[in-house]
Amino acid sequence: MTMRFVKIADAEPVVQYLAGVIGRHLEAGERVLWQLSGGSAIAEVAVAGKLRNAPLEHLTVTLTDERPGPVGHPDSNWFQLEQAGFKLPGAKLLPVLTGAGTEADTAAFADVLAHALASGGYRLGLFGIGSDGHTAGLPAENAPDHVELAAYYEDGSFRRISSTPATIARLDEAVVFVMGEAKHAQLDRLSKNLPVTEQSAQVLKQVPKITVFNDYKGETL
Repeated sequence: MTMRFVKIADAEPVVQYLAGVIGRHLEAGERVLWQLSGGSAIAEVAVAGKLRNAPLEHLTVTLTDERPGPVGHPDSNWFQLEQAGFKLPGAKLLPVLTGAGTEADTAAFADVLAHALASGGYRLGLFGIGSDGHTAGLPAENAPDHVELAAYYEDGSFRRISSTPATIARLDEAVVFVMGEAKHAQLDRLSKNLPVTEQSAQVLKQVPKITVFNDYKGETL
């Protein structure tokens, strides 16, 4: 595992990096799985815009996690992406919510991930880190192992259908986008080797290559 911290002032370096990585693999004729996170819509819409001329028939896009509920509910990560203008004509877009309920949606999401991961190619995830230390939809201080590739997590008001550590471990690369002073302490914690029961973002260290774009620490571009 290699982890690189890059200090940035805005989202543009993240956009350029993601578009470059995804575009290169698509142009090489590879399949690409891109998992998107909630809270990064501005960057994700901009990346999609830069990929419009790429061979998108080889690109599969889904989420790292989703807030359960009916299709199109206002807190849905996928709905917020669509509202922000996220479009990739020709790509395979796979939202998490189907309208069948949380249990069925979780099982369907696991099937989506299983098929996408089995299809080969390059597997890339865009993640955030919350001010409490959580990443994707894993509770901040409890990221239990699962055989399944997706699981439903509930901790008080925190409710997510999420990729599990088993899915994250099968990615080739993780890009982390973290902005805001409230999250700086979590970046320092990520630099340490802590158990996932103390900071669920530690699960990202299962990915071979990690780039942490942030406004706090690291090399400057």
